[in-house]
Amino acid sequence: MRVLMLVATTVATDTRVLREATTLVGAGHEVHIIGRSVPEDFVPPAGVSCSSVGTSSVFRAEGTPSLSGVRLPPHMRLARWILLPQHRNSAFGRWAAGAIADARGREFDVVHAHDYTALEAGARLAGERGVPYVYDTHELWTGRPREYRPTPLLDRRERRLESELGAGAAAVITVGEGVADALRERYGWDHVEVVRNTFPLSVQPRRGVADGPRDPDRHGPRGLVYAGRLAAFRELETVAEASGRLAQLGLPVTLRGPADATWLATFDRGTARIEPPAHPMR
Repeated sequence: MRVLMLVATTVATDTRVLREATTLVGAGHEVHIIGRSVPEDFVPPAGVSCSSVGTSSVFRAEGTPSLSGVRLPPHMRLARWILLPQHRNSAFGRWAAGAIADARGREFDVVHAHDYTALEAGARLAGERGVPYVYDTHELWTGRPREYRPTPLLDRRERRLESELGAGAAAVITVGEGVADALRERYGWDHVEVVRNTFPLSVQPRRGVADGPRDPDRHGPRGLVYAGRLAAFRELETVAEASGRLAQLGLPVTLRGPADATWLATFDRGTARIEPPAHPMR
């Protein structure tokens, strides 16, 4: 089966997308990913191909640095807060249009749309080809924290589209039971499945955390790793607060991923180690 994946990220550090793609390849399928401003030096995992659509909007040209994380004067912060919804809609809309144009020149048997930003494009492509599509929501889109002014009309439209297009998907998958339950309750969907966004468990720990410090010569976990964006509203403060106690138990904490510089400047990391993102599964 030929799987077309759509995701409005750089793909290179999107471990969930790459993990699912390599799993499908391992099961004998072909996977092509259309990402957003994928680095030119990115080498996808064996058996996976990748193409890129640029990042641009009516407010910012391709390649122009983002203002996210930059310290701005008050009037610029206000302007960004007001205009950010239009910028995001323009940028994601242009990416979706480019992804559709790219996909129309390819052969595929199923569409895998990652997150709400790819859902409408994925449903349209699936409808044009008469193939099924899967909606993979990495978070509760309508419940995510906002960095811009209230947008009640846009929010209502997004909820309506997610409800309609998600209902038409062959399957909806998400990261955990909490999000799955919220989707079922909000939209009445009965086709939601959980594919956890975590590392594969290769060994079983021999003792619980409460049993005291671990012997580094014994098999079992040697530490705890968070892999994902380092930013606000991700409960990383709780992880950092617990990092000292976990380190005493032989489980040092590492936080790895792209960071919001403004948030990171005031983040109390405790004993946790901060690392930049890495290209996974190369």
